[in-house]
Amino acid sequence: NKTSTEKVRKMILSQDFLFKLAKLIGSSGLSELTIKKTLYSLERTLGVANVALVFSENGSRISAQRALFSSYWPLTFDESMFDETTNPVSVSHATRLIKGECVQCVSLPLPSPNGWLGILLLETEANHYFDDTELQLFEVTAQMLALSMGFQAREQESRRVALLEERAVIARELHDSLAQSLSYMKFQLARLQTNFGSHLVESGA
Repeated sequence: NKTSTEKVRKMILSQDFLFKLAKLIGSSGLSELTIKKTLYSLERTLGVANVALVFSENGSRISAQRALFSSYWPLTFDESMFDETTNPVSVSHATRLIKGECVQCVSLPLPSPNGWLGILLLETEANHYFDDTELQLFEVTAQMLALSMGFQAREQESRRVALLEERAVIARELHDSLAQSLSYMKFQLARLQTNFGSHLVESGA
């Protein structure tokens, strides 16, 4: 009964977390503050020491040296995590010795059509046990973040393209109006030359 109760409690916490995450993303979008709130809430829901989102260079605005986290800069992060040839798009576990302490790291890339947007990391004690419900919550959270980040990147790109098109239209209009003015002046000059001939300069026309 105790085990069943604990499973139900974790499921309720997971559902509550996902509901709040969907509501947060839907109401305010995926800002830096929203991501930080999400990471802190995920840390509390899973009972881990730290949750971090490290952004990749393929992301729309951030380098691999930028990360958002719930408690501290991820201890277990290294650049090799972004090697797509060796790291599959799936949850991976590792236990590392950091400053004399064993740290369990669970990581999952955030995929996009143009490459990874970043990596979601959990860090906790080496003897911490994750059940299937918690790992599913971790995966769904990563998917929701990836979808939202991808949507925002496409939206920003669409706005950028629309702005460039608008600038091109203005440039064409300026070019056309200038061309019309020059053509009109050319016709006027030709008419003056016809009327005055070689006496154009002397006439003051």
